[in-house]
Amino acid sequence: RKNLVRLVEGSHVHYEYEVTSGSQLDISNSTSDHYVIPSSVCDISTLRVVVQNSATDLTENIYTLATDLQEVVAGDKVFWINEVDDHKYEIKFGENFHAGVNAGYLNHVRDVDIAAGAQEIAEQLILNVMMRARQFNWSDNLVYMGGVALNCAANARIGNYFNDIWIMPCPGDAGSSLGAAALALGHRINWSNAFLGHDIPGPYPVNGILDRLLVERIVGVASGRAEFGPRALGNRSLLADPRGSEIKEKVNEIKRRQQFRPFAPVILAEVADQYFDMPAGWHHSPYMQSVARCRQPGLTPAVCHVDGSSRVQTVAKDGSGIRELLEKWYVLTGCPMLLNTSLNIRGEPMVNDRSDADRFEKLYGVKVVS
Repeated sequence: RKNLVRLVEGSHVHYEYEVTSGSQLDISNSTSDHYVIPSSVCDISTLRVVVQNSATDLTENIYTLATDLQEVVAGDKVFWINEVDDHKYEIKFGENFHAGVNAGYLNHVRDVDIAAGAQEIAEQLILNVMMRARQFNWSDNLVYMGGVALNCAANARIGNYFNDIWIMPCPGDAGSSLGAAALALGHRINWSNAFLGHDIPGPYPVNGILDRLLVERIVGVASGRAEFGPRALGNRSLLADPRGSEIKEKVNEIKRRQQFRPFAPVILAEVADQYFDMPAGWHHSPYMQSVARCRQPGLTPAVCHVDGSSRVQTVAKDGSGIRELLEKWYVLTGCPMLLNTSLNIRGEPMVNDRSDADRFEKLYGVKVVS
């Protein structure tokens, strides 16, 4: 974020920014009447100002600077000014700047441009960390955790630095709890899959799902243990035929989402490279954690985003129900993939038990098989 701040004309001003970690970052000296806060400074709570070689009373000028800064980055949020030494002032804001700008400041910018800019900055920061980590030359393999590890577009570029990438299906705080448990246990955990949640017993309803897909092209499934993490991987999923331009619109209507939002393909792992240009480092993507360029967007438009990418979930020969479903669907249709999205409506949690599935059917008119 680059916020333009009007300064006091004619003053030679030295700026220090105290970030929330407690360290200080010496940014720049400036004699101009404008200064741009660089995008690398994202979490500022205190601005310290030192004005040199000035014989005038600075109180009014510093107040003007604080007012302008407040208007740009903090709207009507409060601030305090303290003179901590001769010609040295501290402007303390009631909230961190990262809380956002006021509504009118970016009224000339489109929402999609703001989103694209935020994504680009996030990717730059993530890749800087990855580059530094790789320079230690500890390993060609990467284990990556944290909520930002769900950023699939950034993840697709990590393979430039590491050959094999592992991200937990729930890499945020909830997933980190498993690491704490492993530490307390004292030895490695044998991780096999992400199906750790509530169990709806019974065999995976492959034939029931196929019957609905062949006729209605959209069906919900709630079977077995729920997924651990934010991605539906086949046990609490809304599945659809990815062929045809109308399917994406129908599923977005069911989920009450904006029409531009993309959906993910779940595909047989051994043929994924025929349909998607899988990025380096992502030999498999079982937890839907990376995007890939769609090689045949016209064939499966419901799972191809406007930029030509898809967030791919690959399913290996693991004996799972979703694997058997894809194999049979491939035989029947010649299409080795399905559209896969979470079995919930925007703003609501995922379907967990059978009573949730019955409610989903009643409210949204989509059959959910178990």
